[in-house]
Amino acid sequence: MNALRRGISVAGIAALVLICAGCAAVLLGGAAAGGAGAVAYVRGELRATLDASLSEACKAVDGAAASLSLRSETATEDGLQSKRLFRMASGKRVTVKLNRVTDHSTAIGIRVGTFGDQSASQQLLTEIQKRL
Repeated sequence: MNALRRGISVAGIAALVLICAGCAAVLLGGAAAGGAGAVAYVRGELRATLDASLSEACKAVDGAAASLSLRSETATEDGLQSKRLFRMASGKRVTVKLNRVTDHSTAIGIRVGTFGDQSASQQLLTEIQKRL
């Protein structure tokens, strides 16, 4: 009887490992195949690639933040990357990082609060995409 239970436990664990590995492969494969426009929420940060130059993306971020009534705190830009900090009315900090990928492609990372807020991050990304 113990051997049967052990066999069932091992089979269950193996099935979970395969399921989890499959999910990761699909997620990573989907992101790679999607190219520009692929979106992932990783460790509290919403990440995407925008079909826009760095300067166009920065303008879209600023416009989207204004439309959502986010107060701008700081903005830095050096031609290769940009970091913008905003505050929500609730006091939560919103960090937007932009990195030039090509002349017409920019990687974006959005984090709301310390641990992230996927819904608020997605709302900001949607507003940014409307402006591109």
